[in-house]
Amino acid sequence: VFIMTGMLVPWRDARRVFVGLHIAILLVMLAEVLFPAQYGAFVDPRAYFINSRGFSPEQLIGESNLFGAVRPDERYFLPWLGWNRASSLFLEPLSLGNYVSFAALAIMLFWRDWTTSIRLFMLASTAVILVGCDGRFAGISCVVLLVLAPLLRRLPTSLALLYLPAGVLLTRIFSDALAWNPIEDNFTGRLARGMKQLFKLDWYDLAGFSVPTPALADSGIAYLVMAQSLVGVVILQAFLYLQPELKRSDQRFYVHGTALTFALSILVSISMLSIKTAGFYWFLMGMIIVLPPQQDARRPLGSAGIPRVNKRPADQPI
Repeated sequence: VFIMTGMLVPWRDARRVFVGLHIAILLVMLAEVLFPAQYGAFVDPRAYFINSRGFSPEQLIGESNLFGAVRPDERYFLPWLGWNRASSLFLEPLSLGNYVSFAALAIMLFWRDWTTSIRLFMLASTAVILVGCDGRFAGISCVVLLVLAPLLRRLPTSLALLYLPAGVLLTRIFSDALAWNPIEDNFTGRLARGMKQLFKLDWYDLAGFSVPTPALADSGIAYLVMAQSLVGVVILQAFLYLQPELKRSDQRFYVHGTALTFALSILVSISMLSIKTAGFYWFLMGMIIVLPPQQDARRPLGSAGIPRVNKRPADQPI
C-alpha cells in the first residue's frame, strides 16, 4: 500500500512531506525531553505498551510514564544533557532511531534539491534527534550510508538482494569465531542471540507453521522467518530489490540504502518490521520506482511544479 501510494507522489511533493514530517518529529521530541513529566502524563506510552503489548510493570525500567526512556547501564551519547531517551511520535526510542537511519537516507537522496539553509537545518535537526533517542545503531547506519554512498549509486540494484544473506552469514561466522556472548545486552550480544535463535529453527519453523513470540524481539531475522517462512522472506526480498530497470544513480542509491539499512537492523531487532518505520521506506520506494530516466526529471515544469514524466510516443502502441 505504501509503495503504491508513493508511486502517485511527485518528487517535489515527497520532498515536502519528508521535511514537514521531520519538523513535526523534532518538535515533539524536544517537548518530550524538555518536559518529560508532562509529556508522559499526556501520552502515557508506558500504559500503552502494558495494555497492548503484554508487558508487565516489572519489565519496564524507570518510574516515569515513558517507555524505554532509561538505559539500564546509564550510558548515553551526551549524559550531561540530562535527557531521557526520546521516542517522539513513535512511542519508543528504537523506532525513533530507525527514523534517523531513514532520515539520513532521505537527506542524501534530496540533498541537491535544497538550499544551503535547508541542508544545514536538516543535518543539525537529525543530529539532535539522534542524540535525543540515543540511537547507537542509528549512528552506525548513518556512517555506513555516508561512506558507501558513492559506491551504492553505481551498483546494479539487483545486488541489493545479497545484503541480508551476506549479513546473516558474516554475523554467524564472527559470532562463533569471536565467541560473542548471547546473554550480554549489548550490540555483539544481540547479534549472537539473534544467530542462536535463527539457527535453532527447525523445518516446521522455517515453513512458517510456528507463531513467533515476543521473546524474539531482539532477533528480528528469526522473527521474520517464523512469521513469513523462509520462502516468504526470499520472495519479499526479491519483490523489493530485483529492480534491474532502475538505472538512475538516485534510484540505485535508495534501493541499496534501504536494503542495507534493513539488513543491518533486522539482525538485532524486529523494529524495522513496524509500520511506524517501514511506511517511510516503502513510500519513498514507490516514488523512486516510477522516476523517469531523464536526469532533469526532478526539475518542475511550468507554474504547477509537476515533474516531467515519461511520455509515450504517438506512434507507439499501448
